[in-house]
Amino acid sequence: MKASFEQRYAINFCVRLQKSATQTFDMMREAFNDEAISKTSIFRWHKAFKEGKQNVEDIEREGRPSTSITETMINTAVVIIKEDRKTTVRQLHALLNISVGSVHSMAEHLQLRRVCARWIPKLLTPE
Repeated sequence: MKASFEQRYAINFCVRLQKSATQTFDMMREAFNDEAISKTSIFRWHKAFKEGKQNVEDIEREGRPSTSITETMINTAVVIIKEDRKTTVRQLHALLNISVGSVHSMAEHLQLRRVCARWIPKLLTPE
């Protein structure tokens, strides 16, 4: 990520020197070799800087919010797991009506791991 910011600054510099997008692309390939960002990205950032964009950071975009890993779902999963530590991933998947991958992500978020058919914390405490 840090390298892409460095390259965006370089693209901005080329725009200020009034280099064309193709010249900028050639200079980026020469300077960064295989680590250079894609041609499409270089041209997109070149156009944005030419139109007056000053910030090299990405704009916060709205996307579809996560509906499966929310505080209420996590709390519900915790209650289910505490009631019966032998609950399987497939059972949680069916009970919570979320994907198996989301159940795994939730377990990782809660720092839980399946051992001997029980959910236990990754870091064991005297409790």
